[in-house]
Amino acid sequence: MPKCRIARKHGPRSRRAGALLLLSVVVCATAVSPQALTADDSDAAVLAQLTELRDAFVKRIGEEGYKVCPAPQVELADPPSLARYVSERNSVSVAAWSHLTSTEKQGFEEMAQNMGGEASARSVFENGTNRWLFVHELGHWWQTCRHASQAHAYAQENGANRIALAFWRERDPRYAVGVVHGYRALLTAMPGPVPAGQSVASYFDANFATMTPGDTSTWFQAKMIADLAEENPLPSFHKALSQPLYPY
Repeated sequence: MPKCRIARKHGPRSRRAGALLLLSVVVCATAVSPQALTADDSDAAVLAQLTELRDAFVKRIGEEGYKVCPAPQVELADPPSLARYVSERNSVSVAAWSHLTSTEKQGFEEMAQNMGGEASARSVFENGTNRWLFVHELGHWWQTCRHASQAHAYAQENGANRIALAFWRERDPRYAVGVVHGYRALLTAMPGPVPAGQSVASYFDANFATMTPGDTSTWFQAKMIADLAEENPLPSFHKALSQPLYPY
């Protein structure tokens, strides 16, 4: 595992909600596995790879005995949060490397150098976006499928993170460990925004509508992941799917 280096300087798209999430994961996560990239770096190849991952996710749900809703479409675009499930058209919109500006790409180059040069800028971007953020958004698709998407914001975000973690613990345990390691490291580098005496979940729900992208929203995601990693026993994929909102 690369040595963890949480940079205080924001990476590319620092004002976008998904950018710091990506930074916190990839800088401290495991090295990029062969599955993370294809030899062909065209948009068509990336779309095919994402579609394959989506199909694997949906297939596992069916294998666990759950009724599966129509699979979401996968769209390469440039959403503000790098990845977003759009329930109105049942699609997951994912940022593509080819859509980034030269400044944004340079930011990921700096991240790659912070990891000791073990990965390319593009692999850093895609290892976070096309794996963690994409599966997290598939978790939101599952919540919509189970008619559990109109709950308190904390339970919804936490549930999607729990599903994504369970999926990656099963599919690629080393990657899952790296994700947890990255978020834990981030918590040590950032002050918590929750006032003394208030619970994390209640503060998040009360402020979610006005919470701006940046350090605060990223801290909450990191806190969720770190807390979920402490569950004992850790939930199976089946168990995580059975509780799309967590806690509920």
